[in-house]
Amino acid sequence: MILKARRFLESAPRVLALVLVFLAGSADAPAQQAERRVALVIGESAYANAPVLPNTANDARLIAKTLASLGFKLVGNKAMVDIKKREFEGFIRDFRKELAQGGTGLCYYAGHGLQVSGVNYLVPVDANLAQTADTDFELIEAGMVLRQMEQSGASFNMMILDACRNNPFGGRGLRDVGSGLAQMQAPKGTFIAYATQPGNVAGDGPQGGDSPFSAAFAQAITEPGRTVFELFNQVGIVVDRATRGAQRPWLSSSPIEGEFYFAGRPSKAPDASLAQAEFAAWDATKNSNDAEQFRKYLDRYPGGSFAPLARARLDALAVVAPKAPSHPPSRPEGFDGKWSGAVTCGPYGRGLP
Repeated sequence: MILKARRFLESAPRVLALVLVFLAGSADAPAQQAERRVALVIGESAYANAPVLPNTANDARLIAKTLASLGFKLVGNKAMVDIKKREFEGFIRDFRKELAQGGTGLCYYAGHGLQVSGVNYLVPVDANLAQTADTDFELIEAGMVLRQMEQSGASFNMMILDACRNNPFGGRGLRDVGSGLAQMQAPKGTFIAYATQPGNVAGDGPQGGDSPFSAAFAQAITEPGRTVFELFNQVGIVVDRATRGAQRPWLSSSPIEGEFYFAGRPSKAPDASLAQAEFAAWDATKNSNDAEQFRKYLDRYPGGSFAPLARARLDALAVVAPKAPSHPPSRPEGFDGKWSGAVTCGPYGRGLP
């Protein structure tokens, strides 16, 4: 067992060093082959036949500005605010064409949304729903947007729905119109985020501000090192706390291949020269029986790839040759009798007051 452990310690550094050098050599590959990012951002606010939403235009502008700063190409070069149904459909078509060139797609919608017989619809500013049969002519089916994204062939798609507000046509006696949005099945390679749970209603935020969801989302995507799932989990925690449990974002996803980071990966791979320098230092130290050599290595590379091995070697050397006290007790001269005395525990000994 000792022989096997020693062989592992001798071979592990070279294996680890080669891995570090490989990673460092490929660290620039993502920058050289950056994937396209395309976003369609829509905010419907000034409704003609439904209650006005004062903050959704602000939400859309905030998200558009943040996504643009992260390298997303915006359809229309800005947030699409207060657009009518025909314009809405045209921007969806443009979005699909952009995605057909490859990359990652993101559709963000803030505005009224509703479900009819379990099907989700987005509400353009000119919608005027008099009866449920009008949904195909007045509203935008959310599933249609998902189908356009899927059929574009984009490698990864996201739909963000900050649209789970009260039914804007609730006083018209429409049948089969439910509260909030229904949960949708995510197509292959697609991630769907809802501002709140299916069937629930999301908050609009303070007058003239941003919704709790959009504010948390805009902040989270600027923080590097989080995968999509980690990011939206954090968004959910922030919104849940901000609304004291009244609003809890919801997710729906198909299996996603690979990982996507809005603001970059957790950390850059080690530089090849630094990896080689550390390997050289360890290679010169690893067979030493001098504990001081391992301490010097740890002083230079406290978080190095071989730091655990160095600490283990220090522990092993301490067991084999424990360090002698710097000032050994002197022996009184001329003493040849016996010691006489009593042993006490002091004032804090067990059983003493």
